[in-house]
Amino acid sequence: MARVKRGQPWTGLAVLSVLCSVSCATHHGRGVSAPAAGGTLNLVTVTPSSGERVSKTTVVVAELAYSVTGFRKGRFYVTAQVATDDPKRTTSGRMPPARHVKLKATEGRLSLAFPVESVWDMPGIRRPLRIWFYLHETTGHGRSRVIAMTGPTDYGVD
Repeated sequence: MARVKRGQPWTGLAVLSVLCSVSCATHHGRGVSAPAAGGTLNLVTVTPSSGERVSKTTVVVAELAYSVTGFRKGRFYVTAQVATDDPKRTTSGRMPPARHVKLKATEGRLSLAFPVESVWDMPGIRRPLRIWFYLHETTGHGRSRVIAMTGPTDYGVD
C-alpha cells in the first residue's frame, strides 16, 4: 500500500482514486468499454451520374473509399439509403441485408450496387430520388449506428 508523506495530502487521494477506478472498471468482469468507432466514407464515382434520370430497372453503382477507426471484422457495413417523405427517415427499401457490403479491412475501396427497383414501388419514397451511402457500425442484434456518410446523389425519375 502507498505511504502518504506529510505535506503531500493529495498523493493519498490520487492513489485512492486510481485504485477505485481500476476496481470499478473491472467489477464483475465488465472491463472498460471500447471507444466508439469512427470513420470516413467518400464517393469516388457513381453510375449513373448525379442529375441523370433513372428508371425502375436502373442499378446505381457506387465506388466508395472508406476508413474505420476501432475496426473489428464483421461489425461494419455500407448501405444505400433513399430519402422518404419523412425528412428524419431514410430507407434501403426491399434490399436484403445480405446485399449490404460488409467491410473486411480497416480501410479500402468497395463497390456497392443498388437496384432502384428495391424502392421504386414503395409508398413514401421521395421523388426525385435522393440517395446517400452510409457506413454503419453494428451495435446489437438488428441495430446499428451511422458513423459516416456521403451524398446526397440526386436522380430524376422516368
